[in-house]
Amino acid sequence: MKLHFEDFHGLKLVTLEQSDTKSVSMLLACTVGAGSEPVEDSGISHFIEHTVFRGTLSRSHHQIKYPIEKSGGFLNAYTSRTTTVYYCHIPDRDLEEAFDILFDIYLFPLFSKEAVELERSIILEEIRESLDEPTDILFNNLARMVWGEKFGKPILGYPETVRKLTTDDLRRYHERYYSRETTVVVVAGAASLEVIEKIVGRYLDKFNDGEDPDSLEPRIVDLSSCVHRKKDINQIYVALFKPVAGRTSEDSAALEVFNTILGSGMSSLLFSTIREEKGLVYSIGSDLNMYRNIGGLSVYASTSPKKFPKLMDELRGLFHRLVEEGVKREELEYGKSRMMGKLKLSVERTLSNAFRLLDDVLTLDTPRELDNILARIESITLDEVGEVVGRYLKGDWAISVVIPESFELEKSELVWRL
Repeated sequence: MKLHFEDFHGLKLVTLEQSDTKSVSMLLACTVGAGSEPVEDSGISHFIEHTVFRGTLSRSHHQIKYPIEKSGGFLNAYTSRTTTVYYCHIPDRDLEEAFDILFDIYLFPLFSKEAVELERSIILEEIRESLDEPTDILFNNLARMVWGEKFGKPILGYPETVRKLTTDDLRRYHERYYSRETTVVVVAGAASLEVIEKIVGRYLDKFNDGEDPDSLEPRIVDLSSCVHRKKDINQIYVALFKPVAGRTSEDSAALEVFNTILGSGMSSLLFSTIREEKGLVYSIGSDLNMYRNIGGLSVYASTSPKKFPKLMDELRGLFHRLVEEGVKREELEYGKSRMMGKLKLSVERTLSNAFRLLDDVLTLDTPRELDNILARIESITLDEVGEVVGRYLKGDWAISVVIPESFELEKSELVWRL
């Protein structure tokens, strides 16, 4: 595999040439997401992401999706708090046509009034669905509390903001921020650097002269608790959150190993102890979300109201054990081996490689060679994991719960401190 990274006339270009595959994955990422939107325009990045698929200056909705799907590939997009990403995965023979379509929706969306109204209707349904889903409520409430209303607002937006956004709003926002300077292009698979540079070069003069978005550097606002009462549910949904280091920190690799030990797979500590040994939950796990200079470790579970106090006691006991005693050697080996194995398996999928490289560029400013990542994981010691556990797990945690409407929580259950 040949990895290349360059500033290509203002935009960031990453290519990973893989000679052992017949497919190509391509990403076009704009470094503007929900976290940089004005609160009054909440949801505009996601609205744009939806609407560009409705048609461009030269292609209809059908002409965008049909050629890629006919080839056996797929085309999709997503919006995060920091980025809006458009991507496709296709056989290598269809590289040029797929790239042309990807650039077309990225640079030349039509934003017709009919398309905007159709997507508005769809997004409002998506929001309604999210407002019915306990886990969406749980994590949206947690994000707003922890990160504040600016960075932590819902990616989908609010019904009232989505209803008021106009065609001109979408067009102006797109013209303002979809520029070379905010664009990252990532290509992984059966395509050479020379071919990719030639294709991308055709579009360099098509970009608008945009401007940098508002600062996306998140900060912790509140580490307390939020409670949402909901009708027609029988379980309590809970998420715990602790601030940790970001991706640029020397602690990031040890934190990733610890998160794997804690909540990845059926052999993880949370699954094997809280579910398998104690029988307190059906769903439980952990997640590590890292931005450039800050991150967050989350633990989430759902259980019956009767079992909720016991669940919280068991979680507190597990974390106290980890802080006081550290992880065991066999736990460390599980975390390292699982992380390395998953990375090695992901190399076979060009899209997984592309997403990994994009994340590196967004948070570290440069892509990493896979061998370097594996070597760093292999080098992690018990002492390193013990140090990050002791440093980051102690102190105040945020807690978000969604509970049945008539259930009463004890105040002590809403305070989480190690």
